[in-house]
Amino acid sequence: MLPFNISNGRVLIIAPQLTILDTLEEGLDSGNSRNFWIDTGIISNPKNLPVVVKYDGKSTIKEHLEQANIVIANIQKLQSRNDRALLNQYEPDFFDMTIIDEAHHSEAKTWLENLNHFSNAKVIKLTATAYRTDKNL
Repeated sequence: MLPFNISNGRVLIIAPQLTILDTLEEGLDSGNSRNFWIDTGIISNPKNLPVVVKYDGKSTIKEHLEQANIVIANIQKLQSRNDRALLNQYEPDFFDMTIIDEAHHSEAKTWLENLNHFSNAKVIKLTATAYRTDKNL
């Protein structure tokens, strides 16, 4: 619901692993009969659903990313050493909001690189894990 109440532009949702990414993609897919927004009554008309694009590196069409309201990505695809990483393709204002799932990972290098690059974006960090296993907050 955050993209509708706080964001004024494109939203990046970062997932730490493929299982979470796949769950996000399935729940936000406009073709899914169990679409989260429709199922919960947040959006009643399927024509009003946001355009959600899963960033998958080289196979993702740039025009699709630019037309998306929400981009979901696995953190491994966002590593700066990858020429096709979003931070190597887009300016810092490309996203208005970044939502980090399992945010206890967000102090790791790849996460910080993306947060620092897209520094104009509002950042929402979500987690059910209070502390990382290495004891860093």
